[in-house]
Amino acid sequence: MRTSAGSCDAPAEQPGDAVAREAENTAGSHDIDDPACRPDLGGAGDGTVDDEALAAACRPGALGDVEQLALFRTRSRTVTRWRARAATEAGTHRETPPVTARRAATTSTTGSEHSMTGKLVVFEGGEGAGKGTQIRHLERHLDFGVLVTRQPGGTDLGAELRRVLLESAPGTVDDRTEALLYAADRAQHVAEVVEPALLLGRTVICDRWVDSSIAYQAAGRRMDRVWIEALSTWATAGIVPDLTILLDIDPLDGLDRAAHRGSADRLEREALDFHRRVRQAYLDLADANIGRYLVLDATKPEDELAATIARRVDTLLGTAPA
Repeated sequence: MRTSAGSCDAPAEQPGDAVAREAENTAGSHDIDDPACRPDLGGAGDGTVDDEALAAACRPGALGDVEQLALFRTRSRTVTRWRARAATEAGTHRETPPVTARRAATTSTTGSEHSMTGKLVVFEGGEGAGKGTQIRHLERHLDFGVLVTRQPGGTDLGAELRRVLLESAPGTVDDRTEALLYAADRAQHVAEVVEPALLLGRTVICDRWVDSSIAYQAAGRRMDRVWIEALSTWATAGIVPDLTILLDIDPLDGLDRAAHRGSADRLEREALDFHRRVRQAYLDLADANIGRYLVLDATKPEDELAATIARRVDTLLGTAPA
């Protein structure tokens, strides 16, 4: 398992990281006692922050993606410092982790510091790609010695959220509500299932992770990717899969497969263009994260796909035959 920030097993730097780091370092060098260094974020002039002013300053679309992500991180950290200062002066301060788009590699959602020695393998893909089938093959290959779970629906709360997300009638769930519900499912799932397993050194196989929201909400729904990514990263405590297996399939073929499973869910009933945007977003993510992604043609024979996946996972886990 990797996290989105760490010293020992950090992933390759992502777009925006250098800009964000420079902006954060600049903000961190300011003297918090100097009023001239205080960000113009409203409030009563006493270190408090006007949330509406912050929202206006960070409104999506005002800047390009790279600059927007840098602004989001820098503003979040600066706001946290000023809020802590004001609360301390008022005698109400409690130590809480900063609200940033990244978390420290060894800090769990409970605030304690432990090393996550387990591995996280995630399956991604459009509708009808065959993720469930290949997950079952991999579970058998590993002698059922792994934790298999899914998003949404990997907890009791998640099961209720999954019902709302997939069984509601088209047009009844606002796009922003949808994104927040997926994030809520992930936050509960990480805290209750995934993180405890990784801390115990277990291998976790998960049906979908953050990249699903980037594909479905950011690309499919045409929502702001910077905010979707930041929300999803916060919800998952910055945990990044060690391996993402993308089962790629043309949406026409995938939806035809899905139709044979029974009645279509809310996402399967979306227009073909929606599913085409989802597919392209996945392929773009794979191109940008080559070391983490294994992209496979989902129309290949089932056993051939299973064998390819098994070999890659064996290599990851160090269980490959000599």
